[in-house]
Amino acid sequence: MRTVGFSLFEVLLALAILGIAIAALAQALVNSVVAVKSLESADILYSDIEFTLRQALLVTDREQFIDGGNVRLPDDTDAVWSAEIEDTRTLDLFKVRFQVALPRTEERPEFEDSFTFYLQRSGWMEAIDRASLLTEKKEAREAERFSFR
Repeated sequence: MRTVGFSLFEVLLALAILGIAIAALAQALVNSVVAVKSLESADILYSDIEFTLRQALLVTDREQFIDGGNVRLPDDTDAVWSAEIEDTRTLDLFKVRFQVALPRTEERPEFEDSFTFYLQRSGWMEAIDRASLLTEKKEAREAERFSFR
């Protein structure tokens, strides 16, 4: 006589495989939720850094720009920024090291870092430096023009 159905061992094996599959899917779901929260936090962080930089670039006075300041962010916290300016050999072009610090909130972690960029600002150069740089460039251009003859 032949019985139809599954043995207890086969049922337990199927349940074990199902349990492993459910655990793997649950872990994948947890990982994806963590990744989404991390991306949202990074997006908020970069938006706040960009907002701070844009507000800082509105400052036109060189000394005030170097001193830095605070920027009220949309989440009612204050970002603190400062800058170091280095003259370049190009007229009205400056190398800027920008430091920014953001406080920790529920949406973003605490952040403090600096980055470097070039900024063109007429009027930031000393009049003597500007005149000597213009003279130097003019002499170099004339020397180059006469060297082709």
